Amino acid sequence: MSNKQALSVLLIEDHDALRELIEACISEAGYQVMALDCAEALSEVRQHHWFAALIDINLLGEDGLSVAKRLRMTHPNLRIAMLTARNSLTDRVMAYELGADIFLNKPFEPNEVLAILANWSKRSLDTGEHKLVYRLDMEGLSLSYGEAVCEVSRTEAQILRHLALAPDRQLAYWQLLELLNWEFNNENLHRLMNKMYRLRKKLAPLTGDVHTVKSIRNEGYNLKISLVVF
Repeated sequence: MSNKQALSVLLIEDHDALRELIEACISEAGYQVMALDCAEALSEVRQHHWFAALIDINLLGEDGLSVAKRLRMTHPNLRIAMLTARNSLTDRVMAYELGADIFLNKPFEPNEVLAILANWSKRSLDTGEHKLVYRLDMEGLSLSYGEAVCEVSRTEAQILRHLALAPDRQLAYWQLLELLNWEFNNENLHRLMNKMYRLRKKLAPLTGDVHTVKSIRNEGYNLKISLVVF
């Protein structure tokens, strides 16, 4: 139980009763649970250091398959279970290709969820799963890789976070300006470009690449590394 208490689980399910049932079950088993009713709520969550994720495929708005793909890019070691009432082979194949580890067909018993989490927990502890990844600390304002650390400003941290969580880690100019609450005009566009130039120079010693944040001519920016946001 003490090992489980340190493990955090993300749950995204838009059916209120089912979400509350699953949340109560795994919370009582000792896991920390972040329960959301839609993918869009992810952008409001500060803590992004989960051990496992349970995601409904048929979410309103952004669907579960898209969420699984995004999470797999930003959380390479994350265990992902897809929850679905559908039993299509096409859905299954696509989900596995996008990073899912297992399917749970609705209706399912809460004890099955607990068994899956317990299995994943044991394997993680047995193998000592601590693969080096880039880690963005939103509170400490730093990007690290192992023992190497690069300090970033609050705005730079926000830019990296937004890019890391975006589909394919790519955003258009207007999207980044909007997420930063900057008005879309030429002055702020040049301001963003200057900030990105300085950010690339700052990250180069850590990543070994002067184009860690790649500029897409007349479009926007693409983040070339996967990172965990916490």
